Amino acid sequence: AAQIRDRRRRALQDVFDEADAQLRRSGGPYLFGADLTYVDVSFAALLYPMFSGFLSPASAWANGRFSSYAEYAARHGEGLTPQAQFQDIREFERELRARPCGALVLRVYERRGALL
Repeated sequence: AAQIRDRRRRALQDVFDEADAQLRRSGGPYLFGADLTYVDVSFAALLYPMFSGFLSPASAWANGRFSSYAEYAARHGEGLTPQAQFQDIREFERELRARPCGALVLRVYERRGALL
């Protein structure tokens, strides 16, 4: 199991390395420069669920339309979120948030609802 986990983590790290390199090449703040594109939105949509805020009752994900995520902690208990249960997940999130591509994910979600 550890070998599979490590191989999958390396694959994700490779994707994050490529995204970080693309952000540097483009001059950011987005993958292709100054303008937000569908690539940024797709990348952020795939990674945002890895952040603990995705499962918090205060999440504005989908403008609150999906209450199953907003109510996760209430239904299952505060201590049952993946981040609360597993140190590896907390470490992974901390590392991702510290990377340029992690900051990109948060930047895209901050623009949620803005006219593009």
